[in-house]
Amino acid sequence: MNKICFIFLLGFSLRTHAALIDNQSNFESDLEVGMIMNVISQPTPMRGATAFEIPTVKAKFELTQAEGNSFHFTFTGTDNRDSNSKKFQLEAEKASVVLKSYFPSTFWLELGLIENPWNEVSEELWDFQFWGPSSNPALNRYKYLPTSEMGFNAHWNLSERFGTTLSVMNGESSLENEQGPKKDAQIIVWYEDETWQTSFGYLRGSYETDEPAISEKERQLFRLAYIWEPLRIAVELYKTRDPSRAITSLGLAEGLNLNSYVNQSIEGQGGSLTLHWRLSEVYTLRLREDQLNPALKFDDVAVISHIAAISYEPSQSTSFSLILLQTTHGLNHSNASKTDERALLALGMHF
Repeated sequence: MNKICFIFLLGFSLRTHAALIDNQSNFESDLEVGMIMNVISQPTPMRGATAFEIPTVKAKFELTQAEGNSFHFTFTGTDNRDSNSKKFQLEAEKASVVLKSYFPSTFWLELGLIENPWNEVSEELWDFQFWGPSSNPALNRYKYLPTSEMGFNAHWNLSERFGTTLSVMNGESSLENEQGPKKDAQIIVWYEDETWQTSFGYLRGSYETDEPAISEKERQLFRLAYIWEPLRIAVELYKTRDPSRAITSLGLAEGLNLNSYVNQSIEGQGGSLTLHWRLSEVYTLRLREDQLNPALKFDDVAVISHIAAISYEPSQSTSFSLILLQTTHGLNHSNASKTDERALLALGMHF
């Protein structure tokens, strides 16, 4: 069977620079830097350990033509030491072209290294991702939806309040090479007004290396958000289905170990509740609870996480935060610590 692989070659030419000089294009950039002091408190030899970290440096660039077409590039550096990598990793998180001028005003196409549109909205509602992987939306934190992939998003605004997005992606995430002809397809239907947002999503794909009977990847997604500034409350519910091999080898659900259960299709479900409350012009309270049962057929494998944070934001470009994080793993989850408690002092800056 011939392999189909999304590969987009994106480049600039001297004409781009000329357009900038002639004011035919608009260039925007944003640099986000997060620095934290991480205090670990758990029943291991690491109890009381303190570390200074730079969990993320994110640079965003956007170039928009007069016709409305645009190029987006996001470069991310993460402080993420492991046994196979250097301490500070640098990678492209997003490199995509958005085409608008060739279509009706209610439709646009994005292609290249794209962000998952479900993750994008979750990040906007939570608005607190700068202090490391644990701060990412639940589906991304537990690796059920990757940060970015090669593929395309097709967006339709069917009315001012209703729309849909269709995505087709390699299904290997941006960290893996495409290994075969199978692709992931995702559809999102959304509605929003001045106060409420709701979305339904469905993703279907297959893993290349598993038996066809158990190779299916499935995500059923639901979101409901209430926005009445200064208050934002959002709830996400989801169901998952993956082969047992993929869950273990890819580190889904924070490293759930299913080595003893081979060639099985595993269903899971979870939910996330977030609150974002602007207490005053300079203080913001954020609360979040994530609950995940990654394998419904097995007992005591759940992952439960709580986040509480208070932020002092003297300007739109600077925030100081005190963050309390607690994560618990079921007794049969893995060899991970059953309780992980951390206190973080974080500084986030935009330039």
